[in-house]
Amino acid sequence: MAATLQAMLGRLQGTSWAAAFANNVQALDMIQIVDHSGNILVNVDQNGVVNKPASSPTNGTHYGPYYTRLTSAASLAAIIADAFSDFDNSDILQLISPNGGSILKWIDNQGVSH
Repeated sequence: MAATLQAMLGRLQGTSWAAAFANNVQALDMIQIVDHSGNILVNVDQNGVVNKPASSPTNGTHYGPYYTRLTSAASLAAIIADAFSDFDNSDILQLISPNGGSILKWIDNQGVSH
Protein backbone atom coordinates (compact mmCIF):
# COMPACT_ATOMS: atom_id res chain seq x y z
CA MET A 1 0.00 0.00 0.00
CA ALA A 2 1.40 3.39 -0.98
CA ALA A 3 1.53 6.28 1.45
CA THR A 4 -1.39 8.68 1.41
CA LEU A 5 -1.23 12.45 0.97
CA GLN A 6 -1.91 13.08 4.65
CA ALA A 7 -1.57 11.55 8.09
CA MET A 8 -4.14 11.59 10.88
CA LEU A 9 -1.80 12.14 13.82
CA GLY A 10 1.15 13.84 12.22
CA ARG A 11 3.92 14.15 9.69
CA LEU A 12 7.30 14.14 11.39
CA GLN A 13 10.61 15.15 9.85
CA GLY A 14 13.69 12.99 10.19
CA THR A 15 15.76 10.26 8.63
CA SER A 16 14.32 7.63 11.02
CA TRP A 17 11.53 7.43 13.56
CA ALA A 18 14.11 7.66 16.35
CA ALA A 19 15.62 10.80 14.76
CA ALA A 20 12.16 12.37 14.50
CA PHE A 21 11.83 11.90 18.26
CA ALA A 22 15.38 13.00 19.08
CA ASN A 23 14.25 14.36 22.45
CA ASN A 24 12.67 11.01 23.37
CA VAL A 25 14.99 10.38 26.32
CA GLN A 26 12.40 8.09 27.94
CA ALA A 27 12.10 6.02 24.73
CA LEU A 28 8.30 6.35 24.82
CA ASP A 29 6.00 4.47 22.46
CA MET A 30 4.55 6.57 19.67
CA ILE A 31 1.06 5.08 20.03
CA GLN A 32 -0.76 2.70 22.36
CA ILE A 33 -4.26 1.32 21.88
CA VAL A 34 -6.00 0.33 25.09
CA ASP A 35 -9.16 -1.73 25.75
CA HIS A 36 -11.97 -0.87 28.18
CA SER A 37 -10.13 -2.64 31.03
CA GLY A 38 -6.95 -0.64 30.54
CA ASN A 39 -5.01 -3.44 28.84
CA ILE A 40 -2.63 -2.25 26.13
CA LEU A 41 -3.54 -4.29 23.05
CA VAL A 42 -1.28 -2.58 20.50
CA ASN A 43 1.78 -0.40 20.79
CA VAL A 44 3.93 1.31 18.19
CA ASP A 45 7.41 1.66 19.64
CA GLN A 46 9.92 4.46 19.12
CA ASN A 47 11.31 2.67 16.05
CA GLY A 48 7.95 2.44 14.29
CA VAL A 49 7.45 -1.26 15.03
CA VAL A 50 3.76 -2.14 15.42
CA ASN A 51 3.24 -4.76 18.13
CA LYS A 52 0.06 -6.80 18.51
CA PRO A 53 -0.01 -8.08 21.13
CA ALA A 54 1.75 -5.14 22.77
CA SER A 55 5.41 -5.75 23.50
CA SER A 56 7.19 -3.93 26.34
CA PRO A 57 4.81 -0.96 26.33
CA THR A 58 6.16 2.20 27.92
CA ASN A 59 4.60 4.29 30.66
CA GLY A 60 3.36 7.01 28.34
CA THR A 61 3.28 7.85 24.64
CA HIS A 62 3.85 10.67 22.19
CA TYR A 63 0.48 10.19 20.45
CA GLY A 64 -2.06 8.47 22.60
CA PRO A 65 -3.27 6.40 24.22
CA TYR A 66 -6.22 5.66 21.97
CA TYR A 67 -9.10 3.47 23.00
CA THR A 68 -10.89 0.55 21.38
CA ARG A 69 -14.12 -1.21 22.25
CA LEU A 70 -12.67 -4.46 20.88
CA THR A 71 -10.76 -7.24 22.62
CA SER A 72 -7.36 -8.75 21.96
CA ALA A 73 -9.06 -11.38 19.79
CA ALA A 74 -9.77 -8.75 17.10
CA SER A 75 -7.37 -8.27 14.18
CA LEU A 76 -4.89 -5.42 14.11
CA ALA A 77 -6.80 -3.77 11.26
CA ALA A 78 -10.08 -3.96 13.21
CA ILE A 79 -8.50 -2.50 16.35
CA ILE A 80 -6.94 0.36 14.36
CA ALA A 81 -10.26 1.05 12.60
CA ASP A 82 -12.09 1.12 15.93
CA ALA A 83 -9.51 3.36 17.64
CA PHE A 84 -9.30 5.92 14.82
CA SER A 85 -12.23 7.46 12.94
CA ASP A 86 -10.53 7.48 9.55
CA PHE A 87 -13.16 8.09 6.92
CA ASP A 88 -10.68 9.00 4.16
CA ASN A 89 -8.21 6.11 4.80
CA SER A 90 -5.29 8.39 5.69
CA ASP A 91 -2.07 7.05 7.12
CA ILE A 92 -1.79 7.22 10.92
CA LEU A 93 1.75 8.68 11.03
CA GLN A 94 4.29 9.63 8.37
CA LEU A 95 8.04 10.23 8.48
CA ILE A 96 9.05 12.95 6.03
CA SER A 97 12.55 13.51 4.68
CA PRO A 98 14.14 16.69 6.07
CA ASN A 99 15.39 17.45 2.53
CA GLY A 100 12.58 17.73 0.04
CA GLY A 101 9.63 16.35 1.96
CA SER A 102 9.36 12.87 0.46
CA ILE A 103 7.66 10.23 2.61
CA LEU A 104 10.29 7.82 3.95
CA LYS A 105 8.18 5.68 6.28
CA TRP A 106 4.55 5.50 7.30
CA ILE A 107 2.06 3.59 9.41
CA ASP A 108 -1.01 3.00 7.30
CA ASN A 109 -4.68 2.89 8.26
CA GLN A 110 -4.46 -0.91 8.76
CA GLY A 111 -1.70 -0.53 11.35
CA VAL A 112 1.08 -1.75 9.05
CA SER A 113 4.47 -0.03 9.30
CA HIS A 114 6.16 0.63 5.94
